[in-house]
Amino acid sequence: MKTIRNTSIRRAQGFALIEVLVSVALFTIGILGLVALQARGVQFSTDSEDRNNAALLANDLATMMWTYKSVDYTASPLKASYQSWLDNRVKAVAPQCSPTCLPNGNATIALNVDAVTKAQVAVITITWRAPSKGASESDSRYVTEVMVQ
Repeated sequence: MKTIRNTSIRRAQGFALIEVLVSVALFTIGILGLVALQARGVQFSTDSEDRNNAALLANDLATMMWTYKSVDYTASPLKASYQSWLDNRVKAVAPQCSPTCLPNGNATIALNVDAVTKAQVAVITITWRAPSKGASESDSRYVTEVMVQ
């Protein structure tokens, strides 16, 4: 009987160590998954903030156009306000920029004529590139149209 008992004890030795190693491996995989999930959440939050800032910047320019009752950003007095807005709000870099600046931001305005009302329409395009984006990825873009009659 001693030989049977000794054989089963020998087989059981080290089994608890294997169980612990497997549980530590599973726990580590779970923690790594949570870290990756957190990093992705931060990236989505930053993208959302940039899109919101682009909308605010486009709204600022649209407000200037409504204030001056013109979408022609090359004519005075809108020209100076537009250039100041572009330099200080869109293209500015930290720490000189306001809270709504965009990374590698730029803005373009295309002037069109509405076919129905014959009024000028400004197509405002705000572009930016987040530092986390690779060179092969396209810039993010926000487009809105403004018509002042």
